[in-house]
Amino acid sequence: ARETPHCATCRRSALEGRAHSFTRAHARHVHAEMKRLRAKVELAVRELPTPRVFTVQPGAAAEGDKGQGDEGDRAFWCPTCRISARMHARDGRLVVALAGTVQHLASPDHERSIHRYWKENHLDQGLKKNYLITPMQCNKFLTAAGLALSAFEEEEERLLKEEAELIRQQEKKRQELMSSLSE
Repeated sequence: ARETPHCATCRRSALEGRAHSFTRAHARHVHAEMKRLRAKVELAVRELPTPRVFTVQPGAAAEGDKGQGDEGDRAFWCPTCRISARMHARDGRLVVALAGTVQHLASPDHERSIHRYWKENHLDQGLKKNYLITPMQCNKFLTAAGLALSAFEEEEERLLKEEAELIRQQEKKRQELMSSLSE
């Protein structure tokens, strides 16, 4: 029994066989997938110079997620690799925005998948670089993310100390008031 070829991009059986990848409908689907991936790449590239760090409360769903989990646990679909990749990198309640996306786009697996996808779908070879992040860019980002995490933790610690001092002052005033009333 011969298997019917299946086009994962169009999500259907490719009844035309090998000629399917040359059809207008297939080209439209590929273009739409690449447009969505390009938006993710541009978002990650904008994040490269200054990584953002934020906190999430465990179990708190992000807006628009319809209760599908934490903002730090979000994922995106990579059409070239055909996998769901993590969007952010998370360490406990601290999240580095788009670190997962940057790491995926710089991975050797993604690069191999890009080459395969371009060949299968007859895309312009010159555009490949627009869908990749170099390992050097990724390393710079990860270094900057480490610094951003340190700065964020220091700032949180400073704010916590300020809040503790404010509470101590309020407690001291309350004690003074109580002692003056008891006299």
